[in-house]
Amino acid sequence: MFRAVFIALVALMVFAPQSSAQERLALIIANADYNGDNEILPAATQLPPSVQTDLVNPTNDARGLAALLGSDYGSPTPLEDQDFAQMSEAIANFAMRVAQADEAAIAASRPRPLVVVYFAGHGFEFGGQNYIVPVRTALPPPSQMQGAASAAQLRLVGRAIPVNDIVAVFADRGEGTTLVIIDACRNNPWARAARGARSGSDGLAPMAQVGSIVIALSAEPGRTASDGPPDGMSPFAAALIAQGARREMSFWDAYSLVVTDVMSATGNGQRPWIVGSPAGRFCLLPCMEPRSIDTERRAFLAASADGNIAAYDGFIAQFPNSEYAYAASVAQGMLSLPAQRPPSQDNAPPPVLQEPAATSPPPQPPPPREVCPTASFVLYFEFERATLLEAARETLAAALGRARRCTIAGVTIETFVDASETGGAAGGSFRGLERARTVHLELERMGLINAVRSLRVLEDRRLTGLREPTNRRVGVTIQFS
Repeated sequence: MFRAVFIALVALMVFAPQSSAQERLALIIANADYNGDNEILPAATQLPPSVQTDLVNPTNDARGLAALLGSDYGSPTPLEDQDFAQMSEAIANFAMRVAQADEAAIAASRPRPLVVVYFAGHGFEFGGQNYIVPVRTALPPPSQMQGAASAAQLRLVGRAIPVNDIVAVFADRGEGTTLVIIDACRNNPWARAARGARSGSDGLAPMAQVGSIVIALSAEPGRTASDGPPDGMSPFAAALIAQGARREMSFWDAYSLVVTDVMSATGNGQRPWIVGSPAGRFCLLPCMEPRSIDTERRAFLAASADGNIAAYDGFIAQFPNSEYAYAASVAQGMLSLPAQRPPSQDNAPPPVLQEPAATSPPPQPPPPREVCPTASFVLYFEFERATLLEAARETLAAALGRARRCTIAGVTIETFVDASETGGAAGGSFRGLERARTVHLELERMGLINAVRSLRVLEDRRLTGLREPTNRRVGVTIQFS
């Protein structure tokens, strides 16, 4: 994952984003030093030594995101290990700065700024409300939370910050999009205690859509998030930085790749969540010029129409930083294995010639060679999945069983890219490539090693959103010699 983050940051120096008059502002807060609280808190609110609350990676996460946003957001400096008063003051000052920027944008007939608020640290849900935890906060010890019936009884007011209060600050920005990212609810004693209190749960609670605000949580409601390995990054932050660097796709499309990356990194144990209705399409970083994307798409589709290694090589050489370079590299990998050769006959013993008997009948003509027609069929997949269904596996086996006496010359796989199964814009869905790879591995399992000679990646959005859209199928054609 670190390699992906590094590549993403290097790519920022290569891409040429479009000029944009839209200002961008960011507030980044990272809280990690929670165990140090006991040194200054009253004895009645100190946590017992057995309770470990420190986190190792929020600081790395925040600094990585700040480096990604960079000068596009005025080079924001992460605020680290903030107590309640410091967090409250930072949020209030940032809100004032956003309001002034909104007024200036309106006066100059420019778009309102894109605003990002990011928090990494501890968080929990109680009574259907989500809270983020400052450091040096006099929260009650977890043992006192078990029987609490209300936030007031828990004395949360003035100690933990409700996420809804942050959302409310930016709710009236009209057409100005605000992105609130909460990488919290990393496993912590307050969340575990709230689970035993009334209405408590393991993770954060779902949040409602408010205005033009987009709310992104590092884990789906009711589930905790991973802090990641020591001296690393949380899986969510690493994926956010890697995929957020994509200037050629909207943040909404990029977030679908964040979900895929996090689920892969956590063995499907963590699935990020998002809700909102942004005021139009936006990218985390200034979007690339659309004409550049169109050029790359056309070049990729032209290479895919040929479906061979040389065509994909040419595309990668011409567009090494393209979003479609990933698709081309996958196609290369599936086609680059050397073709199988028949066993060598060089060392075979010479045939033994025998004189035919005088009474032998004349040799019979050989039986007519069986003609095997080209076999073409379609394999369907479930929504947002790349696992081969049993029905698809049976279709493959039946097609190969009918041609056991034939020699297979090659296999062509056709799949679809660019058509989001959730109805999103083109540019972010490579589920079709995952499905093509699944079919390729199944063919190898059935003995057709190196049989794939052509991989064609097609673009088709005409049926997106229907019950069985074309982008949920993989076509297979088997040629016989």
